[in-house]
Amino acid sequence: MPKSPKLYPLCLRVAIAATLLSGLDSNALAQTAKRSFLPQAEPVLIAQTEAQALVIKGALLFDRNRFQEALDSFSAATKLQPDFAEAWYAQGRALYRLKRSQEALAAYATSIKLKPEFPDAWDGLTTTLYGLKRYQELLEFSDKIIQLQPDFYPAWFGRGRALYGFKRYSEALAAAEKVIQLKPDLADAWSGRGNCAVSIAASSRSYIA
Repeated sequence: MPKSPKLYPLCLRVAIAATLLSGLDSNALAQTAKRSFLPQAEPVLIAQTEAQALVIKGALLFDRNRFQEALDSFSAATKLQPDFAEAWYAQGRALYRLKRSQEALAAYATSIKLKPEFPDAWDGLTTTLYGLKRYQELLEFSDKIIQLQPDFYPAWFGRGRALYGFKRYSEALAAAEKVIQLKPDLADAWSGRGNCAVSIAASSRSYIA
């Protein structure tokens, strides 16, 4: 990616602004801050034509629930730099929030192709497949990855989600345990483990009754 001496201060300003805007309790204050910041930042962003700056701009818009504008920014970034995995991932997130799930899947898949061990892109892909109830596809896909790389925790997480969707709770629990073994600090894995345990207990009570 071409570097510009103006880019990094700009990125810092955008990141700080995003943090401040997301932390404001008053919507009126947030709107005032947003109006005062974006008109200053936007011309510089356009002039730089840097994919990284566009992604950060898109992230700021995404934080304000301006998903179509965020998507436009992320899409511009991928046109400028087609091998920018993070930009494709961000595009997938925006598409998902716009309920364009099929396009989101394609964006996540592109991100993974460019950066195979990018866990956020895997999470986006598995979340989207799970939301579409495409459990069999998710299970088969995850199992293929596990065969190639047995210690890749996002694939185990995807497997667990698929099995949970099929109500195969004991197998889903085993997958969650594997994720925890591989990635102990992943909160979603602990949450999934708890959900599986609760579902197993509920199924047992129902069977006894």
